Amino acid sequence: LGEESKNGNLIRKILQNYEGTFVLDADGLNQIALNHMQSDLRKSLCKVIITPHTGEAARLLGIDIAEAKAMDRGELSSCLVEKTNAVVVLKGEGTIVATPEGNSYTNTTGNPGMATGGAGDVLTGIITSLSGQGLLPEDAAKAGVYLHGLAGDLGAHHFGEFGLIAGDIAEMTALAIKKTLG
Repeated sequence: LGEESKNGNLIRKILQNYEGTFVLDADGLNQIALNHMQSDLRKSLCKVIITPHTGEAARLLGIDIAEAKAMDRGELSSCLVEKTNAVVVLKGEGTIVATPEGNSYTNTTGNPGMATGGAGDVLTGIITSLSGQGLLPEDAAKAGVYLHGLAGDLGAHHFGEFGLIAGDIAEMTALAIKKTLG
C-alpha cells in the first residue's frame, strides 16, 4: 500500500462507504496510526479486521513499544478493540483474536519458525479469503488464525522449523484446510 498520504484518504473512503468486511494489515495499519484514523475505524460502515503485531499495536494505541511489550497480550488486544471497534488479530506467540462483543480467543496452532517475513501477509490473505467467502469477521479471523498456524505446523513437520518461509506456510494452507474439514 505504501505510506503516501493519498492511501490514508483511500482507507478513509473505504471505511465510510464500503459495506463488506475490510481487513487491514501492515501499511494499512501504519496509515491509520499516522493519520490518527482510529475514530474512523470506530464509526466505519464496514466491519473491520485488523492484524497488528505488537509494534503496530503500540502505534495504533499511541504508546511506546516497550509499554506495549510489557502489557499482558489479552489486555493489549482489549485496548485495541476499545480504540478501534475492530476484530483484532494480535499476531505473535499465542495469537489472540478479540472482538467488539467482548469475545477473546487464543490460538493453539503455530510454531516459532513462523516468525519470518511474509508470514503475516499469508495470514492476512487467508482471513481476507475467508471473509470474501462469506464468513462473519469473527469467524474469518478465528478460522484464518487457526488454519495459518496449522499450515505452519505442517510446514515445520515437512520442511523443519528452521528455515521455514512464508511460501511454505502458503503451500501448506490447502492441506491444513483439508485436514480440518476431515
